[in-house]
Amino acid sequence: MNVINLFITQKELDITKLRHFGSDGAATMTGIRNGVATQLKKLNNFITSTHCVAYRLHLASEEAANETPYFAHYKTIIKGIYSYFSNSYKRMYELKKIKEDMEVSDLTILNMSYRSMVPICES
Repeated sequence: MNVINLFITQKELDITKLRHFGSDGAATMTGIRNGVATQLKKLNNFITSTHCVAYRLHLASEEAANETPYFAHYKTIIKGIYSYFSNSYKRMYELKKIKEDMEVSDLTILNMSYRSMVPICES
């Protein structure tokens, strides 16, 4: 509770104007006794809370991807591409030269997160 009060004070928030709290649904956020939503409700009875719809969609799509053989194969290919480039300075340099030749300055190879399917490149 002290951390929440400190945050509210530091950000100069008016707790009476807070109407809704959305979270990832974790127990620390939604717990009946000590969850953040419960603590906020103690400060303002009018606050409602929900499990974020976008995050729920992410969890559902992740579960569906894990049950689809094609995506397991896709993950293997993407991880292989990432490893191929990231484990060699020479290959990364060659990739940089290709980017320059193609005049694509903001393309970056990223690793896939085990938590979610992060794109291999960022533009």
